[in-house]
Amino acid sequence: VLGFFLQVLYPNASQALVLEKDTVWQGTVQVEEEVVVAFGATLLIQPGTRVLFAREGAVPPVRLTVLGKLVAQGTPEAPILFTSEADQPEVGDWSGLVFENNIQTVVSRMRYCRIEYADTAISGTLASLVVEDSRLQHNRTALLGQKKFSGGMFNCDIVDNESGCQFLQSSGFRLENCRISRNRGDGIFCNLNSSPQISNCEITENGEAGIRCLLGASPQIDGSLVRGNRTGIYAEMKSHPQLYGNDILANETGIHSEKLVAPMVVGNRIADNDVGIYCNYSGYPLIRENNFAQNRQFAIVLGDNQSRVVDRLLPAAKSRKLMQSGEDLPVKPQVLAEEKVVEDEDFEILFDVRENWWGETATAQMQSLAGAGNVDIFEDVFDKPDTEYQGKTYPRDEVVYASWAVQSYAAAGRQVKPYAGIGGKVVMDGKPVSDARVHVFREASADFHGEGFTFSAPTDRDGRFSLHLAPGRYYLVTKKTAAGFPETKPITGDLFGYYGGNPVTVEAGAEVAINLQVLEVSSIRSAPADEAGLTMLEGQVSGPDGPLAGVKIYLYPDASSGFRGPDLFGPQGAVPGGTDEQGHFAVDVPPGSYYLVATRRQDGQLGPLQVGDLFGFAAANPLTLDEGQKVLVSLRMVEKHRAQKNARLSGDRLAGIRGAIKDEAGRGPAGVYAFAFNEPYPVGTIPPFRSMPVNETGEFVLPLSGPGTYYIGARSGYGGPPLPGEWHSFHGDAQLQRIEVGNDGQAGPVQLVVRRME
Repeated sequence: VLGFFLQVLYPNASQALVLEKDTVWQGTVQVEEEVVVAFGATLLIQPGTRVLFAREGAVPPVRLTVLGKLVAQGTPEAPILFTSEADQPEVGDWSGLVFENNIQTVVSRMRYCRIEYADTAISGTLASLVVEDSRLQHNRTALLGQKKFSGGMFNCDIVDNESGCQFLQSSGFRLENCRISRNRGDGIFCNLNSSPQISNCEITENGEAGIRCLLGASPQIDGSLVRGNRTGIYAEMKSHPQLYGNDILANETGIHSEKLVAPMVVGNRIADNDVGIYCNYSGYPLIRENNFAQNRQFAIVLGDNQSRVVDRLLPAAKSRKLMQSGEDLPVKPQVLAEEKVVEDEDFEILFDVRENWWGETATAQMQSLAGAGNVDIFEDVFDKPDTEYQGKTYPRDEVVYASWAVQSYAAAGRQVKPYAGIGGKVVMDGKPVSDARVHVFREASADFHGEGFTFSAPTDRDGRFSLHLAPGRYYLVTKKTAAGFPETKPITGDLFGYYGGNPVTVEAGAEVAINLQVLEVSSIRSAPADEAGLTMLEGQVSGPDGPLAGVKIYLYPDASSGFRGPDLFGPQGAVPGGTDEQGHFAVDVPPGSYYLVATRRQDGQLGPLQVGDLFGFAAANPLTLDEGQKVLVSLRMVEKHRAQKNARLSGDRLAGIRGAIKDEAGRGPAGVYAFAFNEPYPVGTIPPFRSMPVNETGEFVLPLSGPGTYYIGARSGYGGPPLPGEWHSFHGDAQLQRIEVGNDGQAGPVQLVVRRME
């Protein structure tokens, strides 16, 4: 473990200090001038580090420029601080963190960081950056993304800055589960064809707009709270934000739509604003299935220059084509209102707000007017009839509201999505391992020695880690190297572990808790084979108490199977009978690369690992075996302590199917288990989901990964076709029963009937 130190960086006055090699910062680092992380280099900043930047002086800028990669992952107990060195810091004391790298595979990562008193805390051009659990405060601008800046901020606080986030020039950054609050200007500013994704965020109490969109910007905004801003969403000058399932509350104006814009406003709750939606100068949003309630002045205001007639006279009217597929919309429109200006000769539909809920009072008034006439919550042609264009008078638009919803939409408004991911501990021989990283891979197709597509911060002294992940299936490995850099390949003496429960399924809004076990990496030796022309793999397998006999050895030529099921030699593995009494094995194989996996199950059968089973995965995988050579390995196995915790759904219940297994006489056959597939696979395939064997009651709980369609059955054997004497289930002519598991993750009770195979 590196110790605490004070590092002062004094570059040449006319040049930046360039870090050309991998570098570690820790303790307190004082930066007096620009520091550049060169292409191909990584700057690793340890938890608890304080990076202090000198105030801008005669030779600006004082900043950290990342052309290579930055890994700055603190912990909740030891965050990383980037700030001014001044005793009384002020906004703009230093320039900030600058990311410039157009290599898509290079992703800088920051977690549990605090960035303050910069001109622009984070700016990115072409680069990719992921920031988690961090706070950007007291900066002139918190985040500037431009020129296809990618990545995202997750679970971050962007507060008390002069300006929150700015996205320009096709930036497609993602903001998820963030709090953008109390910024003196706009919370989020989108311009120049930028299209950030803003999901499950709280955008509150900003001095100007919560989200401002200009010049072709088309952010997607869903599941967010937009509250207490001067304007909630401001769309102007051919910008087209898409708003789905948000709460837009208590702003002066909820949505401002002006100057050739066509926002999609679908399934939102728009309430307690002075004005719900304001439209002017060809502002024609698509407004469907929203709930409007208690907006203090008006739900809809059409400005003095909102006129369909004038819109058709504008010089650019016939060239405007604002196409949207509308695939995610309940009405599935192919053309938005802007195009209807060109194509529709029928002026009966002017300003279309049909199919929304307007509250009980307004609904009663609409009914009394039989769907035509002046409604109090709308300010339109009935209130101010005329508008002027080029010295002539034209009618202002009329709000068309029939037909309307007779009750509020249950699904409209924000549906808060709890953060999902994986958390747990890294242990070795039952003791926690600190400073290890857990790496995540989307597929079992890599050598698992790299950094994966994401990785955790170093584990704390109790071995704990956590990862924010989107729903999906993932492969996890753990490593702790002497160098400490995430991309470093483990060598002899380092720690490495492959999770025996891979792949891990993460469901929306749930966290999976697991234990990851690591072992010391042993050396791999190579020597000439005992006989000419042979290619041999030999090794010894041991467990916590020494050599292990009867261990099944599997050699997989690739990772496509996820290291499950038959290997190159079939379902029984490469060594008939497994390892001998000394844990030794030897196998003659064709030259090539192989993944070495070992298992020993307490019941001696095939199938998913259960608590108490042993698992081994060679740290050097894939092993390369050359013709005429003998490769010698030492493989240690670990015990599966407990099963993966399944996704928790509403009411804190586990996803699963409950029921009973009975024989034809109605008795519970002990030792039989229930199993499930995601697809109607043929019998004989090893199932991904399995219950514990039942007792004489026959009752079972079959854990699942979440809602969906499953195909279930019951048997007493493992893998392969059912053998004579084995219990197996039958459902009419089928051997698997189709079960639909709803959004609550529950199904049952299910009755499975089994009989012995003949």
